[in-house]
Amino acid sequence: MTTISRMNASDLNFAAEQTAREGWASGARDFELYLDHDPDGCFVAGEGGRRVGMVTTTRYPSSGWIGNLIVVPEHRSRGVGRALMVHGIAHLEAAGVETIRLDGDPPGIPLYLSLGFADEWQSLRFRSSGAAFGAPGEVEKLEKDDIDRVAAFDRRFFGDDRARLLGLVLGTSHFAYKIDEENGLRGFLVATRSDLGLRIGPCVATDFETARQLFSAAQADAGGEQITVGVPEPNDEARTLLAELGFEPTPPCRRMIRGPRRAENLTGGIFAIANGAVG
Repeated sequence: MTTISRMNASDLNFAAEQTAREGWASGARDFELYLDHDPDGCFVAGEGGRRVGMVTTTRYPSSGWIGNLIVVPEHRSRGVGRALMVHGIAHLEAAGVETIRLDGDPPGIPLYLSLGFADEWQSLRFRSSGAAFGAPGEVEKLEKDDIDRVAAFDRRFFGDDRARLLGLVLGTSHFAYKIDEENGLRGFLVATRSDLGLRIGPCVATDFETARQLFSAAQADAGGEQITVGVPEPNDEARTLLAELGFEPTPPCRRMIRGPRRAENLTGGIFAIANGAVG
């Protein structure tokens, strides 16, 4: 019989082992962040006293996200993944969330469709060697005192208030930049260290040139380390920019939605998602 319990600190190594086996960038630091943001929203499935799967949820004021659905290989095709998904959906709905999104890998798409999720767009993934292809932009360091302004700016494009998440991501960042002007913020970028190197995200900018300066500064500071980034397919400028900066496409995910299209993702200013688990 499958039991589902709340993930806690003792489960972090298990969670990191699952993502490492799948080749995903999330590691123990990421799961610590998920638990900081939603201490009651991450779950582990067990059978016979053994952990056999996991899923995370992230709740914002108007929307929620599901991520990191993994079942250990020898327990797949037994309903464990469905049980975790149903539990995660019920948890978010009990908190008043009607709009739920996720980034789905191809093997999970039939399950997500059967649970009422529908396609929004492709969630693209790119990777680079970290080599700098452009001159560093004129950027400033993003500080903790900037979070309120950054969150208000981010909300215009992301469609929901993720101030707490942005504060947590900034607190674990490897580097973070902003570009200001007299009329206000033009863009920001945060880079964190993952188990696969550096991960850029989120990066939100009002225009192509602002995003180019932010990414160029990130490449210069990466010092040749591999960089991964995810971008929304509808943002043609993001794809153009990444091609110019030497990023290569890797297998994409599928952005899916369940429920009414509230907290609409505008995508036009999103040059890098935070990650597939939290949007």
